Amino acid sequence: MPLARLKLLLVCSLIASTALFAVGVAIERSRSEGTETSEVSHTDEETGEATTEGSPGEESSEAAEAAESTEHSDAVFLGVDLESPWLVGLAVAVSLGLALAVWFRPLRPILALTGVVALVFAAFDVAEVAHQVSASETGLVAIAALVALLHLLTAGLAAVGFRAPESA
Repeated sequence: MPLARLKLLLVCSLIASTALFAVGVAIERSRSEGTETSEVSHTDEETGEATTEGSPGEESSEAAEAAESTEHSDAVFLGVDLESPWLVGLAVAVSLGLALAVWFRPLRPILALTGVVALVFAAFDVAEVAHQVSASETGLVAIAALVALLHLLTAGLAAVGFRAPESA
C-alpha cells in the first residue's frame, strides 16, 4: 500500500475514533445528568408541612448518593476518574496531535507511538463496552464498540506503516 494512502487512512481513523469518543462521552454525561431527579418543594395546604416532589424522603436522596458514588467508582482507575473533563480533553488532544504528527512526519517512532497509544485506548474502550453492557445502554455500547474497532484499525495501520520501507 502506498504511504500516502496509508497515511490518509491512519489519520482518518484517528480523527473518526476521536470524534466518536467525544460524542460518546457527551451522550453519557447528558444521560447521567438527566437521570438525577428534579425536586420541587411546595407546602401542603391541609397540614402546612413542606414536602418535596420527586423524592419521598431522605431514603431517596441517600439512594441517589449511593448510586452516584457507585457510578463514579466504575470510572476510576488507580484513583483517577477516567471520565473527568481533563482526561477526556487530554485523550482528544493526544489523538489529534498524533494525527497531525502522522500526517506531517510519518516516521517510525511516531507510527510506533501511534500504534501503542491506539492499543491502550482500545483496551479502555473494551472496558467501556463491558461497562455500558452492564448498564444496559445499547446506544453507548455501539459507540464504544465502534471506537474500540477504530482504535484497533489505527493500531493495525500504524503497524503496517511501521513495517513499510518508505517510513524510515
